[in-house]
Amino acid sequence: MHSTQLLIKSLLRYPVLVILTVILGFSGAVFNGVGTLLILPVLLELLGEASEFKRNFPPILRTFLEVFDSIPEGYRLLAMASSIVLMILLKNLSNYANSLVSGTLNRKLATSLRREGLRILLDVDLDYFSKSRVGDLINHLNVEVSRTTIAVRNLVRLASVLITLAVFLGILVITSWQLTLISIFTLGSVALLSQVVIKRSKALGRQLSSLSRAYSSRVFEVLAGIRLVKSTANEENEFATLDRLILDREQAEFQSQLIFAGIAPFNEMASILALMATAVLGRLMFSDQLAYFSSVLLTYLLVLFRMMPFIGQLNSLRSNLANTTVSVEIVSNFLRRDDKPFMSQGHRQYSTLQTGIHFNQISFRYPNHDKWVLRSIDLYLPRGKTLALVGTSGAGKSTLADLLPRFYDPTEGRIEIDGINLKEFNLQSYRRRLGIVSQDTFLFNASVRENLLYGRQEATEEELISAATRANAYEFIERLPDGMDTMIGDRGVLLSGGQRQRL
Repeated sequence: MHSTQLLIKSLLRYPVLVILTVILGFSGAVFNGVGTLLILPVLLELLGEASEFKRNFPPILRTFLEVFDSIPEGYRLLAMASSIVLMILLKNLSNYANSLVSGTLNRKLATSLRREGLRILLDVDLDYFSKSRVGDLINHLNVEVSRTTIAVRNLVRLASVLITLAVFLGILVITSWQLTLISIFTLGSVALLSQVVIKRSKALGRQLSSLSRAYSSRVFEVLAGIRLVKSTANEENEFATLDRLILDREQAEFQSQLIFAGIAPFNEMASILALMATAVLGRLMFSDQLAYFSSVLLTYLLVLFRMMPFIGQLNSLRSNLANTTVSVEIVSNFLRRDDKPFMSQGHRQYSTLQTGIHFNQISFRYPNHDKWVLRSIDLYLPRGKTLALVGTSGAGKSTLADLLPRFYDPTEGRIEIDGINLKEFNLQSYRRRLGIVSQDTFLFNASVRENLLYGRQEATEEELISAATRANAYEFIERLPDGMDTMIGDRGVLLSGGQRQRL
């Protein structure tokens, strides 16, 4: 999935919220534009200069003022001032509602992306995890998804700002298309200069994502292997490694802050220069129409001045989008299903073993490897019998065992359960009937009861005790401080190795 496709897909997930955001942005722009146009005549009226300038007002302003012609002259100024206050109030209400809707969109999008990512991680084959770092995956779900939602939010805000600018630009064109050409030229030069900042921001965004991924992976590895770290007295080395990653990340964030902090003053200086250039060039163009020019220029500069903050927002949003583009690319690749291995599902529901299991001419090699791990294995396991596989390390004993729960499928041959191809069974119904005690025992940081019930949540207390007794675990469970409700720590660290295996 391309990053652009992810952005479009994300927006299409919540069309109502997106459309509402655009409508509110447009409404705020209209209220802002109307309020701005009314400021000049009110100021001139207060200064007693309205009659002198009114006949030279631009057509768009005269159109707005005609609305107030039916109001008695003694109340006209009050009505116009009240209209400005009303427009400002409506604009702020629109902006407030827009912020709420944008926040809701941001939260819902983050939730949906994380759910989609978790769904993929739970569905994908084990081979995917053997090629991925768990710290990277956690970083994708947390940091990169958050930055992606920021990118989508900025994209929606960008649309609102563009709508606002379009409204103001329309007012400027109607007021004076000649002055608008001058403004476009001066502001276009500013946009070209901003492109340098945007490219640098994108490069820093890529660096930040890389450092964040490296930091998350290293922290996870250190915490997962904390016993090894302490047993080898390697705490200082690990701290130095993590400290270097933290400092590198801080430096990248500082450089990003330098860019973002510089955008506002740069835009302000550029805006002042653009206003001055517009006034000077306009004065030269209208040198023979000074009376007309003064009223047009005042109106034009007022609208342009009100427009400048939105141009600053536009440049800031462009820089922020460039900074988070890398995260969008990472998440879009993370959410792809076509490049990940998924185990095929059968349609048969598995109930119980009737006769036996047949490894029928099994050969296996790991994906993207040429070396065969198993070759032409033919083995039959009758029901009720115990089988021990004996061989040197690396002979393929664990690999053969991994084929039975379908962690992998044979490269050649097939596994038959009661004469039926294992691939025909539904994976969930089949695996629920398996009991596996691996060499690397994993237990959750929860109570004994919660760990025992993990594979079968609906089991009764009697079934729980019966299973623990058959595994020779009930005796030591009773001796624990809180029995079945005793918390056993991360990976069962509070239990002995033998106790963990029996659980």
